[in-house]
Amino acid sequence: MFLALAGSLAYTLLAGAPLSARRALAMTWVLLLAWQWRRRIGAGLAYSLALALVLTLQPLAFFGAGFWLSFVAVGALLLGFSGRLRIGGWAGGRSAGEAAARWRRGLLRSQWLVAIGLVLPSLVFFSGFSPGGLLLNLVAIPWLGFAILPPLMLGTLLTGTWVGDWCSRFAGWQLDLLMDFLEAGRGALPAWQVLGPPADLVVLCLAALGVLLLLLPAGLPGRRLGWLFLLPPLLPFLPHANGTADSLRLTVLDVGQGLAVVLRTPQQRLLYDTGPLSGSGWSAGSQIIAPYLLGEGVPALDTVIVSHGDMDHAGGFAGLSETLPLGRTVAPGQLAGRLRGISGGRVSQCLAGNDVTLGDLRLQWLWPDIRGLSGEENDHSCVVLIDWRGVRILLTGDISSQVERQLSSRYPDLAPVDLLIAPHHGSRSSSSPALVDWAKPRQVIFSAGFRHHFGHPHPDVVRRYSASGAQLFNTADSGALEFTWRNGDRLPTIDAARSAGRFWYVDHTDETGDAGRLSRRGQL
Repeated sequence: MFLALAGSLAYTLLAGAPLSARRALAMTWVLLLAWQWRRRIGAGLAYSLALALVLTLQPLAFFGAGFWLSFVAVGALLLGFSGRLRIGGWAGGRSAGEAAARWRRGLLRSQWLVAIGLVLPSLVFFSGFSPGGLLLNLVAIPWLGFAILPPLMLGTLLTGTWVGDWCSRFAGWQLDLLMDFLEAGRGALPAWQVLGPPADLVVLCLAALGVLLLLLPAGLPGRRLGWLFLLPPLLPFLPHANGTADSLRLTVLDVGQGLAVVLRTPQQRLLYDTGPLSGSGWSAGSQIIAPYLLGEGVPALDTVIVSHGDMDHAGGFAGLSETLPLGRTVAPGQLAGRLRGISGGRVSQCLAGNDVTLGDLRLQWLWPDIRGLSGEENDHSCVVLIDWRGVRILLTGDISSQVERQLSSRYPDLAPVDLLIAPHHGSRSSSSPALVDWAKPRQVIFSAGFRHHFGHPHPDVVRRYSASGAQLFNTADSGALEFTWRNGDRLPTIDAARSAGRFWYVDHTDETGDAGRLSRRGQL
């Protein structure tokens, strides 16, 4: 018994003690100790004790993908095989062929149960699932368990001997063969399918109920109704289900200190800037923008505009392009060519004086006026005026007051805009009086990070816009903002992500109103 306990612990530590291994260790120890003490214990109790132990030792594991993938997979197997376990496969006169057939059916059923159980966690954490994984795992799991891990462990224990070296080389050879097999299978079977998770908690719970019904043992009345409950995740992808019919929806996502603006109409899906990329590799493109779009039923983008090369505007491009298909990419100067190397799609430059019609959107490029720019500087930003049935939106990137003055003199007859995304997140170096008097925005949005050390927007900028009569919004305070214009409406419907704040979030708006609340943020 001691050797079994010590061996399972050593294996867990040798594997790096990931959450799945800790879960397996806890369940193994519970069953071994129950057997040693001659206690009758069910697998469900071992599962529950392992769950309690993991959450006690690591409470934040609840929010990780590994926790859900590990425990949901094992829970699906326990639920699906409840009442089906038979001891002694050779008893009752069963032939070897019958036993082998029953073993194959059990293997197929186990993979089917795991695949069904992991659909929702895969959608929530990875925005997709792999139908081909069901068949590939039938080969990959036994291959890994019998031909790779045993010789690898033996080679590790016998390091420095000819036997250990041979075992390590054999395991490496088998791993190369397995990777070749999986690569071939990816081309022959349905590969990764991009699909967003249910956006509503009620819909998510209904889908989870459907999974639960499908995992129950056969013979339960109404079990196959679970397929109906699994339909809600597909609803956003049905035609006209995402609410863009005859309307313009603009969403400024809360990406922290950065910018990402999504515009959706019945004919066009456009993104302006892709948010930041952190030094640790976290990408707003794959972690915020793509999940949002998939949850809204948008599996691809028609146009992506990268205003300039700053990391808080272009950093998420690579992560986004790895997650969603991108149609056309527009960027200033030489940055366009560099982005072509990442996305591999159609790329063009934004250039002042060009007018482009994309579906039902009309884009008028106002800046820059030179093709040969590097595209990396703030003043190289693509400035575009977007018109949808008379609704005018001005996107300005990170231009400074110097460019703002040039724009006001170059386009003196610009009609007032309905919505302005404030240049450079509302910094003191931009949003000059020349811009405010020239654009005359009805509404202004600052895209800024909550309590970020840059402190955007600057109080002077806030006062300047407030004095012009503009209505002000800040993603640092409100979270993501969504503006919806319907055909014929001049005023949009506005939704803020934090409009219904949680109990720990308190809005300290005082008698100074929006201007006072915004002006207290930052000093740059």
